[in-house]
Amino acid sequence: MHRLMVLERGRVSMNGGILPIALLFVSTGLALALISWRDTWFGIAALALSALLVSVLPIPSSATDAIFIGLWTSIIATAATSYSTRYFSDRLIIALAINNGVWAGALAATSGMRAGLALAIPIALIALPGQWIVARGFGIVLKVVASWVIAIASLAIFVSLTSTPGYKPDHMG
Repeated sequence: MHRLMVLERGRVSMNGGILPIALLFVSTGLALALISWRDTWFGIAALALSALLVSVLPIPSSATDAIFIGLWTSIIATAATSYSTRYFSDRLIIALAINNGVWAGALAATSGMRAGLALAIPIALIALPGQWIVARGFGIVLKVVASWVIAIASLAIFVSLTSTPGYKPDHMG
């Protein structure tokens, strides 16, 4: 059984399955909701293309911990764009989408979940209702969702970096 698909003693790891990629695409969708309609579609395409291209690269499984740190950090940084009083440039948000696609593709390549990308990519379409919400003056909704995504990613990154019984192998076996 692959290391990322951890199902141990009835618990599922935060780093297992499609959850990390789905949260990455949610945070990307939240950021894309803040830019122009045309650039939102370009950002979704850039996210998908970069994820698919990187997913076919031969990435060693020894890079898994670095991939998770990069992925969770990218989720936090991307979701935090929702909190800006002055919105970021469209180019910066698209660059974040490409970055997020790279991390998602790297995780898919090391975990063998390439097919899972096809299921996760539509999650970034949350940007479309997000744009509608922002246009009506309810941008606080995006900030609330972003805060939950940041909380989940923060917990996941700190749990994976800390030796907590049950999450990482220890001397007890």
